[in-house]
Amino acid sequence: QKERLFLKLKKQLTKDGMLLVKSQVERTQAANKELVVKKMQVLIEKALIVQKPRKATKVSKAARQRRLDQKNRVGQLKQGRQKNYRDE
Repeated sequence: QKERLFLKLKKQLTKDGMLLVKSQVERTQAANKELVVKKMQVLIEKALIVQKPRKATKVSKAARQRRLDQKNRVGQLKQGRQKNYRDE
């Protein structure tokens, strides 16, 4: 868990390995300290969550065919726009 925390939060760690979080939202020091503690808890909880590895999937045959049909339609449309200089 420590290694995971160090890897995930390395941008917010000092050279000594201390996690720095500050807050100046509230007017009182006590309220800001409470906010900082909550922020740290949230950061640590997020850092400890293990993401599932992504499963590679293939594009379905139907989706591939739809894409090819669309490309063919666009190509036909562009062909129709061209002037035919051979007939003149």
